[in-house]
Amino acid sequence: MKNITGLGMNVYLNHYDKESFHKLIETILLLKVSWIRLELCSYKFNDVKTIKKLHEFILMCKEKNILVVGLLADFIPLNTLNVFFPELRQKAVSSRIDSYLGFIDNLLTYLSKDIYIWEIWNEQNTKRFWVKSPSAKEYVFFAKQIACHIKLKQKDARFIFGGVFGNDVDKVYGFIPNSIIAEEKYIHREINYGASKYLDYYAFHPYTRECFISVSSAEEIACSIINSIKKTLKYYKAIPLIITEIGVSPILNFRINAFFIAKIYKEVINFCNEKSIPVCIYALSDQSDIHYGRLNPDRNFGFLDYHLNAKDLLKEFKKIL
Repeated sequence: MKNITGLGMNVYLNHYDKESFHKLIETILLLKVSWIRLELCSYKFNDVKTIKKLHEFILMCKEKNILVVGLLADFIPLNTLNVFFPELRQKAVSSRIDSYLGFIDNLLTYLSKDIYIWEIWNEQNTKRFWVKSPSAKEYVFFAKQIACHIKLKQKDARFIFGGVFGNDVDKVYGFIPNSIIAEEKYIHREINYGASKYLDYYAFHPYTRECFISVSSAEEIACSIINSIKKTLKYYKAIPLIITEIGVSPILNFRINAFFIAKIYKEVINFCNEKSIPVCIYALSDQSDIHYGRLNPDRNFGFLDYHLNAKDLLKEFKKIL
């Protein structure tokens, strides 16, 4: 059984034809990525036909020796409404657990031989993804249900604590209360509620404010991310850590472009390699513009655009590999 090591890439499938699959995998190999974090949204993969297409992509990855980690979390676009009032459009997963377990059963029917590492939810320390006030106790109960359910069909399955937003030590936006954007010391509370009984890795997303909006230089942004990681390593010394998401958006970062973002990624990757921490870059391709306004930083992290055309970031990153 392969372990998660080295560089990963976050992948969200928007196209299901073979040509698109080949393009994605070609890019993954070009970037020398050894594992991918594949988003598995229950709203998107809710029928057998789509799950079979998903399986086709996973088998193609497997043929190229690309480890696929399944992210069990629903896609919730970053916008003002979803940050502050997500319950107006979303339904909390904790209130629909039976139907969600049914979704997992459908996935396992086709994927149980090809995915054995599962990340359970995403940024559950935020109201945006938990769709109500975050609760460490509630999340551990949810993770226990998911892990035990999967173990019934997959005895060798391993599980990742859903990546928390931020480094779990500092506020990402210091002037905004943590109850609004992201709770801190969340992993610590999860451990106190017994998360270690069910989970094998603890994930965090060491985003800083400079990843989204700043007038900072590339060196300053890279330093902010690396310092963010260092603080997590210092606070959580005795648990297996993994970074399942980190990225830098150019839209509102006024002093950087694709060249500088590639340099930032290289510095962060080198640091993580030195510390033997697997790190996953967000993201392989952009989301559709229908989810975001023109100035939303979440729409432009990709190495490929929404139509899977190569962006400058891909060209620049290739130069420094």
